[in-house]
Amino acid sequence: MVAFFTESDGRFSATQLAVSAWSSGQLAGTGVCGLLAREMETRSPGVGFVPARFTADLFRPVLNEPISVGSEVVRDGKRVRVIDASIVQQDEVRARASVMYLAVGEQPSGQVWQAERDYPLPEPGLNTPEGDPPLFKSGEFEWSAKFGSGQNSERKCVAQPARAGRGRADYGFSAGRVHRGRHESGVQLGDGRGRIHQ
Repeated sequence: MVAFFTESDGRFSATQLAVSAWSSGQLAGTGVCGLLAREMETRSPGVGFVPARFTADLFRPVLNEPISVGSEVVRDGKRVRVIDASIVQQDEVRARASVMYLAVGEQPSGQVWQAERDYPLPEPGLNTPEGDPPLFKSGEFEWSAKFGSGQNSERKCVAQPARAGRGRADYGFSAGRVHRGRHESGVQLGDGRGRIHQ
């Protein structure tokens, strides 16, 4: 299985996939945000709630050395749960994040908005026993396994194989773009046959 971290005695160590492409002594933001999200998922309120917002602050470099992650429930209400998490190294907070869960309610009457654009999916491939790394696409460029392939201002897409060992990749899919300093993203799932599901 492809993993960004391994865990031992309550601390996390980065695999090569989580190490920054610019410095082997630091971690990339992708892995850091994933580790914070994983920690906050352990305090999820469960069925009846959905994550509505995730915010991360990476204000110090997270080093390529063992990591301690902690979290706390800041608000635990009937309709809202807010959880904060932080990464600590060398006795100082290196990064922190917050997630807000909202209670699921009845769908209001009327038409539900659906995306009209079909996002591209890579061709299904063979999975290795360890799993496949994510694939990246930038604008009209081809899919690539290199993180740095999207260092431009084009719209970005990421396809993450969802299962291993089935002879073909079923991709989880995320697309986003940077627009006037804001990052807009949409998450969709591919079914491995080129169809997109909301």
